[in-house]
Amino acid sequence: MAYWRYGCALGAGRLLIELPASAAAPQPPDAVALAQALASCEPLLGALEAWCGTGLDPQPLALDEAAPAAPQAPAVTVHAGDLVDTPSGLRLQLPLAWLAEQAPPPPGLLRWPVLALQVEVAAYAQDALPPPACGGVDGGGALLLPGAFEPRWSLRLLWAAHGLAWSGSWGGPGSAISVSPAAPQPLPGVDEEGAAGWRVLLDEPWRLPLPALLGWPAEEGQASMPPQPRGADGQARLLGPGVDRVGRIVPVLQGAALLLPADGSSAWT
Repeated sequence: MAYWRYGCALGAGRLLIELPASAAAPQPPDAVALAQALASCEPLLGALEAWCGTGLDPQPLALDEAAPAAPQAPAVTVHAGDLVDTPSGLRLQLPLAWLAEQAPPPPGLLRWPVLALQVEVAAYAQDALPPPACGGVDGGGALLLPGAFEPRWSLRLLWAAHGLAWSGSWGGPGSAISVSPAAPQPLPGVDEEGAAGWRVLLDEPWRLPLPALLGWPAEEGQASMPPQPRGADGQARLLGPGVDRVGRIVPVLQGAALLLPADGSSAWT
């Protein structure tokens, strides 16, 4: 589907409005058609301005402005709720850092996405573990988890497809994972300092609605925090160069380790 796009500055990023293109309008659309389409969004724009206390003045974007070459602030795509009338098919992109600074929105203003986040309980540098050719992880054994020697382990919730992570904590198998509400932080690139070569991830992603990551209360009829991921019982995976091994997190001394069996494992999908 083709969209007409409008944008304006919003915090360190920008608001992007996408409207399904009208088949009845001239192609490419003229200024009148674009203005009429944007006018249909006025109730939503007014509600957004009342929520954030900021004037919004989106302008039509040329096709080459819709996907700029310069890096943009991380943003999330949301849809309009039923609080105000909006054109069918409208969608918005809002900067995550800007959202993290806002008070909770009025119920029903927007429909928020649910994000499937990998729960990373440990990360190691590329050269911290021996490669499979040296018999390192393939032969089984126990891999100590550095953060597990604290009462609450620091962990990261990875939105890997977008290179972002939220912070959280965990007390180990059988306890609940908690989220530190904030804007996400970018993950280092493969060749950047601090990049992880090996990760220990809980066996399943944790599906979290965006409001839970921003510290906003759940809307009426929704759980304040979704069920914990299956791996919260201790099942986890070691991912590294050419390696995808299933294991289980077990107590070791005053901390914990990932216990890797000597036999093979299946891939996490």
